[in-house]
Amino acid sequence: MIMDNLGKLGVDMIVGIIIFTIAFVFIAQYVPQVFTIERGDINLQPIAYRTSAILVENPGYWTNGSANGTDWWNHTDASFRIGLSSGDANEVSYQKIQELNSFYNNSENYTEVQTSFGLLVPERTYDFNISLQSFFSHSSNPDYVTHNGSPVLLIGKRVPDFVDIAKYERLVFYSVPTDVSFISSSLDTPNTKQYSFNVSPPVRSFVITITDVNDNQTSSNPWMQVWFDSPSNPYVVNVSGENETLQTFDITDEINSDLLNTVYIKLHNVKGNIIATDAGGYMGGRIGAKLVVNVW
Repeated sequence: MIMDNLGKLGVDMIVGIIIFTIAFVFIAQYVPQVFTIERGDINLQPIAYRTSAILVENPGYWTNGSANGTDWWNHTDASFRIGLSSGDANEVSYQKIQELNSFYNNSENYTEVQTSFGLLVPERTYDFNISLQSFFSHSSNPDYVTHNGSPVLLIGKRVPDFVDIAKYERLVFYSVPTDVSFISSSLDTPNTKQYSFNVSPPVRSFVITITDVNDNQTSSNPWMQVWFDSPSNPYVVNVSGENETLQTFDITDEINSDLLNTVYIKLHNVKGNIIATDAGGYMGGRIGAKLVVNVW
């Protein structure tokens, strides 16, 4: 009998093809894990974090080789590092923020700021956008905190679309809230005193802080009353007694929800202060905002 073997594969050929296929699939799955290329935003994230740390964890620094200090804005012709901290991490100085704005805006200092933040290196140049925003701001609709009608901090290029961007956010607080307030009043009333303040809602913060009772021994127990727009309106705060009075009252929501234009405050035998500002919100007993650093 004549056998026709044309068109048939031998067993050894079939085994070889199977082994090759298995090896190919294994290599195709394994090799990409060995030579992983990180996405751009992952590479950029440490840069954004470092920039935020430089800003709010140090007070700044300059040196000319024989002298040094922290008032970097007075020595930009020397080797300097920009810093906004008042001394404690995440506590920023409004004066230093103003100096940064002035340094950035008064001349072509974009490259100088890049260098100070370590964003200008031989391997690559990083662009940036740095701002202070409200606690509840988000990328699709940035809500910049303001003072005297202008953003407290907004420097850098416009954040582009369709590129890898790293964003790092952290909460910061003003070391001296009165520096960024449009109402700042010290309270010291051994007797009874009434205040009235005009406001234009919405406001970001309106806070009354009672810190102590007055040392007038002949006066009666301390108390405070707050009402809005007209003394004939019902009181929204009515506190009496030494222990109850020593606290902070945040009346921002009441002002904004009813679009109130006047705040009346009547106090007796207390010490404290009143702060109203558009430069940040009230959180944890302090006035602050959200530092947003974008790097690409």
